[in-house]
Amino acid sequence: MAAFDAPMPSAKRKRVSEPVSPPSETSAAAGAGVDSTPAGRVCIWEDTESGGTSHELRAELHKQQQAGTLCDVILAVDGRRLQAHRTVLAAASPYLRALLTGGLEADAAQEEVTINDLDVDAFVAVFDFMYSGKLILPTGRSALRNLLHAGSMLQLNTVVEACCSYLAARLDEDNVGDIALMARHFACVALSAEVETFVCRQFDKVSAGDGFLQLPLDLLCKVLARPDVCTSNGEQTVLCAVLRWVKHDLTTRKSALDQLLPVIRFSQLKGDSWAQVQAEQLLMRHALTPSIFADCMRFTTSEDKSAFASIAAFQPRGLTHLLRWHSTRRSQDAVVNGSVLT
Repeated sequence: MAAFDAPMPSAKRKRVSEPVSPPSETSAAAGAGVDSTPAGRVCIWEDTESGGTSHELRAELHKQQQAGTLCDVILAVDGRRLQAHRTVLAAASPYLRALLTGGLEADAAQEEVTINDLDVDAFVAVFDFMYSGKLILPTGRSALRNLLHAGSMLQLNTVVEACCSYLAARLDEDNVGDIALMARHFACVALSAEVETFVCRQFDKVSAGDGFLQLPLDLLCKVLARPDVCTSNGEQTVLCAVLRWVKHDLTTRKSALDQLLPVIRFSQLKGDSWAQVQAEQLLMRHALTPSIFADCMRFTTSEDKSAFASIAAFQPRGLTHLLRWHSTRRSQDAVVNGSVLT
């Protein structure tokens, strides 16, 4: 599946972020005899990049679709039938273009084309967007997942972008794991980056929540490899979070310690934390532990810490600590180079 590295919506695309009551019926439903919009709270995302004549043309085509005027194809989705114009569908979606022109083994002259593997409510929302430029975004995660799947399958980057932006704006410690899995499943690079940054900046809250336990291993490793993970209790918080994540599914995740231990900055642990390490059999029995202990011992007993400056495992985390670390390093470098700092 292709990756969608979609940016956040531009200023020309407006989005109503607050929940509103759904309309009594969708435009697609009104024109094609389908059920009304599912009950629930929704948000409306509107593409306003096109203006002038383009906007008027879209509005006219939408009216024709609602009235069934000049429609030349019927799309069947899970038992529902939507009248449409081939040219509109082909212009909006590369997938539908291939489907309607025979590129996907479909008869280009077929009057009715069946689309499988899509939630019908999600497809109706996407179908309506192709005509109106307005996308109804449901607040439920399951419905959003279906909408994101529809946008991804139909190769509608704008729909994918809208869903990802909506999800990114609503990240919290409870849903972060589910959203991370969605981003990975649909190869949404921008949303994955938003999740990664959120976890880094809210690590205390996130690591204590249930959503943290659902984070995929690759994302967790990327987070812990970053120097800007912000915690209130230093590396102790990171260590406890890793142990909690592994023990949540010990049978499956025990082997993940091979990747997780190298990104824990053991050299930054305080005295009390080392007592916890030594009491944790899961750590003490791991093959990497002896070498980790030896490296920390060398770092602790070394009088010249500059030898470790380029090794991430021996640098503190957090923006404040990093600034202090690099300031100290610049001072040391200046002394070594014979420079005078003012």
